[in-house]
Amino acid sequence: MKQKLYTKDYFIIISLFLLFFFEIIRIYFYSNGNLSTNMIYQEWLLRVFRDISLAVVLFSLMFFGVQEIRSKEFGLKQIVNPLLGIFLSISIFFLNWTIENKLNSLGKMVNDTTYLKRAEVALKNKQLPLVEHEKLSQVYAGSYYRMYGKSIEYVKGGQHFLYKPSQKDITLFQTKVEQEKLVKQMGRNKFLWLILIVFSFLLGILIPNTGIEPIHTPQTFL
Repeated sequence: MKQKLYTKDYFIIISLFLLFFFEIIRIYFYSNGNLSTNMIYQEWLLRVFRDISLAVVLFSLMFFGVQEIRSKEFGLKQIVNPLLGIFLSISIFFLNWTIENKLNSLGKMVNDTTYLKRAEVALKNKQLPLVEHEKLSQVYAGSYYRMYGKSIEYVKGGQHFLYKPSQKDITLFQTKVEQEKLVKQMGRNKFLWLILIVFSFLLGILIPNTGIEPIHTPQTFL
């Protein structure tokens, strides 16, 4: 006889397929780190779809697991799926929390705010030699752009010029902006995995049993 498939099985199988599908595409096309603005958006969108698919997998494990406990006698077999869902959700929460902290630390290391303040004080020093002043002025303008994405004037040969960022400057600023967005996003989203646990269990308790009975399929005999 063919193996019976349940509603929960379809949820998990389809979600797992989409999870791997989106992640494989993301890694294959967008893993080199050298992304244009459109590619950054596309890569972010794939990560969103990947995380939604993963959330559906974990939700199915916990929600249908709770419903199975309600419909059958309580036993080890019945609690494996919800416990697995809880373990994976908490693991993802701590993983995101760890990555967020590391990115924050990295961001502080490459932050030019302290340098810019010191450079401003040095540029106001009237005793600074003209050659050093002009050199520092240009370095300051480059750091200012990499920090804030805005061009300011610098002094060269006694004349003022508007700083023109190089492609490297533009890339560094864009990378900084995307990193800050990622850190903020992870800071907000990491708690969703804990909320998912509560949400799944509440629905599993409150909603009438579903997905426990097998979906009717034609029977064949060997």
